[in-house]
Amino acid sequence: MNSQLSAHIVGHLITAPRTFSLREGVGCELRVLVTRRFYNSAGIPTTAETRVKVVTYDTVMSERLVRDFAIGAFVEIVADNVRVEKPWQNKKGEWISGSAVFTLEKIRHVSVQTPQNDPVLAGVSAA
Repeated sequence: MNSQLSAHIVGHLITAPRTFSLREGVGCELRVLVTRRFYNSAGIPTTAETRVKVVTYDTVMSERLVRDFAIGAFVEIVADNVRVEKPWQNKKGEWISGSAVFTLEKIRHVSVQTPQNDPVLAGVSAA
């Protein structure tokens, strides 16, 4: 059985979009800071921050991300094909935990007043 996880992510870009080489073109990686508000076990309002890695292997989308998005941008992302990277060993022989990787499907700039039908940057090809 082949299952696919999706995610809806809203947060701020904490680094500039970074391109990386593919066999035919470039992909792009984003780092997004997500702040989650919740009540702890004592009923006290609390926040927690999570850093999320989002990638696209779509060359056209990669070029547009670098051009149109910058550090600090508040974005809404739909990610498909969520996968987990394997743990790996660094040069010191220490094991580094793998992390979840979110494959970018759609992204848009958002604010408190962004209408539901605001334009979305969507991929042209699947990863």
